[in-house]
Amino acid sequence: MDIKMKNGKGVPSGSKVIAFNTNACDMLNFNTWGERDDPGHQFAWLEQQLMEVEAAEGLAIMMAHYTPVNCQHQFGVRYRALMERFQNVVRFGIAGHTHNESYQLSNSMTNPEKPVVMTTVGGSVTTYDFQNPSFKVIDIDAGMMLPTNMHTYYIDVDETNETGAPEWRELHDHIKDYQMTDLSPASFNPMSVIRN
Repeated sequence: MDIKMKNGKGVPSGSKVIAFNTNACDMLNFNTWGERDDPGHQFAWLEQQLMEVEAAEGLAIMMAHYTPVNCQHQFGVRYRALMERFQNVVRFGIAGHTHNESYQLSNSMTNPEKPVVMTTVGGSVTTYDFQNPSFKVIDIDAGMMLPTNMHTYYIDVDETNETGAPEWRELHDHIKDYQMTDLSPASFNPMSVIRN
């Protein structure tokens, strides 16, 4: 089934958002310490999904709870190897777990200095360790499946406790607040993105 956006535009045929179960890679998941090759056959499944996207000439966005940086070594290595192999179809990743907004790069296995995929790590709507609830909205160019902007919204818990009225506010708009180039479809040059 092809993905359709809210505005009716479609992404390239054969494209997928692939939600990958990274809970098995948690360093505190003692059950998988002895299952080093492929817990639950997840890597076989993920490789098959990416091969299908590639064969259909589609694009993929990866979604997970943990990022590879937060995974057991063998799990992170296998994930990085797949991201390197399929860097021609994987556009970027989305993850959480840390409750902190950040970005992580997965580097090449054969050329460790070369990043092969970027993962944006969002905050959380649940509070944790004196952090305000937050969430991220990602604007995506449907044809290229690349982010054109990201907006983060938050609630100030201290203020809400005083007033009794929670209010979501924009924390930042990446283009405006980080003085990034406008990547909206009207201003974006598709020739600037080269697929390997």
